[in-house]
Formats: sequence, structure tokens, C-alpha cells
Amino acid sequence: MHSSDQGKEDVIHRKVSAGEIRIVRITTDGTATVESVQRSGEVYRGIVGGWIERVTLPAPFGALYLNEEGKLSGLAPNPVAERVLLGAGANLLPGDYLTGNAFFVGPVNDAGSDTDVTSALLDLLGRLAVKL
Repeated sequence: MHSSDQGKEDVIHRKVSAGEIRIVRITTDGTATVESVQRSGEVYRGIVGGWIERVTLPAPFGALYLNEEGKLSGLAPNPVAERVLLGAGANLLPGDYLTGNAFFVGPVNDAGSDTDVTSALLDLLGRLAVKL
């Protein structure tokens, strides 16, 4: 393991309390952070600043959450989240773009709940030079 990978491993293996989930939040200014948050629609809406839209990513990456009305509300573009979305193998319609703060989670579990962001997504962030 490279020394730069050690931080990623620490991020994945920190314990979170019941009901919490580990996410990667990416703000419109390009800041990316790993955070533990409560797994709830209210918290999710608070992060994106409005109604949530969930975009399922190809395995093993999980999903992206963003503000469903971001463009209508005039939220700033989020090119870093867009780069990660495209890097994970998802597509956008021609001319489409992401706006507002966004966050990534892992795939849903057997109960249909989001899981912690995956090491595959953290590795992708490293390959895309997104600093955590």
C-alpha cells in the first residue's frame, strides 16, 4: 500500500454509529470531504439544499445525490462531482451538467438502505486527482 493510500484505508475503516452512513460530499467550489451523517431524507436534503435526486452509478460505485431542482434554482455548476460521475461510468445527456452540492454513497444493502461510500469510489477520486 502506498503512503497516500493509508488515508483512504483509515477513512473506510473508521466506525460510525448505528443509523449513520459515510459519504463523500463535493461542494460547488470543488471541496471534497468524507463525512459521517445520519441516513435520512431530511439530512440528505440539508446537504444538497433542497429536494434530492438519486443517480445510481454502475457497480461498485453506489449512487450520487444532488438537488433535483438545482438548475431551476440557479445553483452553481459542480464540475468536480460531474467528473466523478462520468469517471464512474455514468452518462449525462448532451449539454447536461450537475449543479449544487452533491454527495456519493455506496450501493444499497439487502434492506434497500444506502451503505458507506466504497473504497472503489475513493480510489476513483484519487485517479481523478480529487483531494479529500
